[in-house]
Amino acid sequence: MFQTPIPVSYYEWLISKKIIRPSNSSQEYVIIKNICYNIQYLDMLNQIDSIKYLPDNNLHIVYRTMNIKTFIITATSIIEAILFYELKTRWKTKDTWQKVASFSNPIDDETKIDSIIYKKGKPFDKEMKLDQMKEIAQNEKIFGDDNKIYWYINTLRKLRNKIHLHIGSTNLDTDWNKFNKKDFQLCQESLGNILKLYFNITDYEFEEKFKFLISEEK
Repeated sequence: MFQTPIPVSYYEWLISKKIIRPSNSSQEYVIIKNICYNIQYLDMLNQIDSIKYLPDNNLHIVYRTMNIKTFIITATSIIEAILFYELKTRWKTKDTWQKVASFSNPIDDETKIDSIIYKKGKPFDKEMKLDQMKEIAQNEKIFGDDNKIYWYINTLRKLRNKIHLHIGSTNLDTDWNKFNKKDFQLCQESLGNILKLYFNITDYEFEEKFKFLISEEK
């Protein structure tokens, strides 16, 4: 039923061009491997979702809904891992003092005083939550200037939190009502754009190796 997946080694080669691992005993090694395994897993989940397009479709609608939930949780975890690595790396290379404001005070027509305010930088917080990382990413434009991509991350974060089955207070808060095809497509687009931007994936590479992130319904 399932097509042969793209080898993990390909994804590892692609990701290792951006995420540098000092050794196989490093956290970077774990991040690279886990991103690769989960990308490959998304391919399979997408194939499960695609069963409904077959003439003898027999995938129960509840199974499809829960499959979408698993796809979104997995994809959002990949985004979170990328943000974690990027912010951790940036914090390592930043100066102790960070510029927060600057202003200029003219004294007369020929003289002025320029002032810069610095604030002592905080160390990277390994327990930082995804919403905090999203805010920093948006402020520093890690994934570019388009605010839509950060709005998508926040939407996926809220859906990812449905991994906690007790969250909710009305009948509209059930998994059945919270996960649908629109969310699935938003997730495909979001992760696809982030992977292309962050890892400099060409359109050709993306269409060949990441077909599972290209929506079948436009």
